[in-house]
Amino acid sequence: MPATEHYNNDFPSCPELNEIPNLCRQNSYFLDVFHSGTFDMDTLNLMNVYAIWVDLIDGKEDLQFAKAIEKYLNHFKDQGLAESWALERRKLGFGPAEFGEFQIRILTKDLDTLDKMFNQAATRTGEIETMHSDVYRRVKNFKAALYRSFPDEVRKS
Repeated sequence: MPATEHYNNDFPSCPELNEIPNLCRQNSYFLDVFHSGTFDMDTLNLMNVYAIWVDLIDGKEDLQFAKAIEKYLNHFKDQGLAESWALERRKLGFGPAEFGEFQIRILTKDLDTLDKMFNQAATRTGEIETMHSDVYRRVKNFKAALYRSFPDEVRKS
C-alpha cells in the first residue's frame, strides 16, 4: 500500500492531517519532480536516511537548483543506489536557524548502498562530476546527518 494511502484516516482526532495525502495527490507535479518514490510503511521502516541541509548562494536560482538535484539524485535512483529522495524548502521561515532553507533526504536500503553512492560521487570524473558540480556550486552552509528508521529490525530489546 502506498504511504499516502496508508495515512488516510489514521488521524481521527485531527481530520486536517487526513487531508495531507489528498493535497499531495492534487499537487502531483510537486511529488513527481521533487519526491521520487512511494513506499509501503514496512519498506519505509527499513530505510537509512541521509539528510542534507543547505542554503543557496543565489536565491534566484532555486528552480535551477531543484532541476540539478533531480538530475543528480535520479541518476543514483536509476542505478538502484537510492530508493527515493525528496527536496523540501523551509516554509514561511519556520525552522532552526542552524538548518538551511532546503532539506534533501535520500533513502537507501543500507549503508553499503549509500557507500556505493559516495564512492561513485568521489571519482569526480565524467558525467557524475558534472551533475555534482551543478548542485554543489549553488549551495552554501552544507550540513548533513545520517538517520535510520526506528524502531527497526536491528533493535532487539
